[in-house]
Amino acid sequence: MVSGHSNSSEHRGVTRMYIGSVQTTVYNLQAEEKLNDKLAPKFAVSPMKMRGNTTAEIDDSLEQHGFDKLDPVKRTFASISQRVH
Repeated sequence: MVSGHSNSSEHRGVTRMYIGSVQTTVYNLQAEEKLNDKLAPKFAVSPMKMRGNTTAEIDDSLEQHGFDKLDPVKRTFASISQRVH
């Protein structure tokens, strides 16, 4: 399959009528174009920095919710859930 067309369409020349020869490296041409895609997702200028939780914060969270401070699964969950503010 070439450019969404079946092999028989490509051999009969149908594909060439629609898109021309597929010998050209299309992706390189698109990369050089610098197209401003208004539908593309927007990215932040600088990456978000996530602060890690201290042991005291994790202990406080577990104690506040009535969980065992020594349970490794609960500690992991508490450390992850506390990061989202």
